[in-house]
Formats: sequence, C-alpha cells, structure tokens
Amino acid sequence: MSLRPYTDSLKNNIKVRVFKSTLNESELKWHRDENKRYIKVISGHNWKIQLEDNFPVTLIEGKTYFVNSQKWHRLIKGQSDLTIKIKEI
Repeated sequence: MSLRPYTDSLKNNIKVRVFKSTLNESELKWHRDENKRYIKVISGHNWKIQLEDNFPVTLIEGKTYFVNSQKWHRLIKGQSDLTIKIKEI
C-alpha cells in the first residue's frame, strides 16, 4: 500500500501528479505545503479543491490554481483520474 494517494513524475522541474479514481476519499487529507505552488489541471472530471476558510471549487481542465505556502487545503475526489502539473515557486 502506498503512503501517498498519488504517483509523481518529474520533468523540467515540474511535477506531474496522478490521483486514481479508485483511491479511497479518506486518503485525501487536509494538508499544508512548504512552498507556494501553481497547479494546472491536465485532466479530471468533477474533482474539487478546497482552501482553508473557503468553499470547495470544481477543478477545470486547462485552468491553473495557486496555493500559497502553509495554506491548509485538500482535494475532493471526482469521477475520473485526476492529472495535474505542479510548479513550486
């Protein structure tokens, strides 16, 4: 069993992260990241991101989202695999 609910690959300092639709939603925990990051949605249907003190927002393919360092956030599972690109700054 994997410790993380995703797989990563790295290309040109950009992570490509895949969350499988078969994961258990309880694996998607509230967390904070050390660095600021831009998250671009490559594919995924009806996944959501929720930032601290905000309502969940549906992730849209092709759109980029910003998550500040040390900001609590979580993903909410959708109906397909989710593939995102992460650029830390």
